[in-house]
Amino acid sequence: MSRQNDRLYTVPEALEAFDLATFPQSEEGRLGGNAFLAPGDLAYFEETLRRLGPPGTGPLVDLGCGRGALGRYLAERLGRPLVGIDTSTVALEQAAAVRTVVRARWIACDFAALEVESGSVPCAISLDGITMAVDPRAMLREVARILAPGAPLIFTATVPRFREGALDWRNGLRDHKLEVLEYLEVSEPWHAWLRTKHERRIRHAADLTQRLDERDAAQAIEASKAMLAGDPPWFKTQRRYRITARRAE
Repeated sequence: MSRQNDRLYTVPEALEAFDLATFPQSEEGRLGGNAFLAPGDLAYFEETLRRLGPPGTGPLVDLGCGRGALGRYLAERLGRPLVGIDTSTVALEQAAAVRTVVRARWIACDFAALEVESGSVPCAISLDGITMAVDPRAMLREVARILAPGAPLIFTATVPRFREGALDWRNGLRDHKLEVLEYLEVSEPWHAWLRTKHERRIRHAADLTQRLDERDAAQAIEASKAMLAGDPPWFKTQRRYRITARRAE
C-alpha cells in the first residue's frame, strides 16, 4: 500500500502544474496540493469544524494527509496543532519539508493500526484517505478508538453506484459507535471537475508533450483517455459524498 501511494507523490512537477492550471482560481492551487481537492471541499471541512466546535486545544488529525496541504490550512485557521498520518513515506517527507507556522507531527503507519493514543483526538478529517485504506472497516475501528467522546470525523468518500461488495458507510460508521450527522452527495461537481481536468489534457496534448518528457506525456494522456473511456466513463459509475460523523459520548 505504501509503494502504491508513493506513486501519487512522484508525478512530474510539470504535470501537476499543468493540471492545477486547469482551475486557476481553485482551492487546490491556492493550497499547493496535488489536485485531489474537489470544488467546495475546503469550505465544507472548515465550516463544519467551526460549527461543531471541538473542545480543548488538542490536535487536528488528518488521516491520509498526503503532503499535508489541507491539514495545515485547517489547523492554522482553527489554531490547533496538526497530526498528519499517511502510509506513504514519500508524501510525509514532502509534507515535513513545507515551512509552516503550525506545530505539526507526521506519522507513517498502517491505517488499521494508528499510532495515536486512545481517546486523545478532539477532531479528525480525511480527504478520501479512509476510502483508500486496504480495510476501511479496520480503519473505522481505529478512528473510533482514537477519537475522544463527542469528537467529530469529517471525510469524503466514493461509493460505486452498484453497491455489491462496497462498504455501506452509514452502517459502517454506526457499527463503530460513530453517529452520522451529515451524508451529502456531491457527485455532479466532482464528475464535472474530473471530466474537465482530463479533457484538457487530451485537448492540449501538444502543449503537455512540450512540458514533459515523451514517456511521461504519453502516460498522462493515456491515463486521461482511460478515465474518459466507456459509456458511462468510470468516474460516472462512482458517487461521491461528504460525510460528518461524531464519536458517541
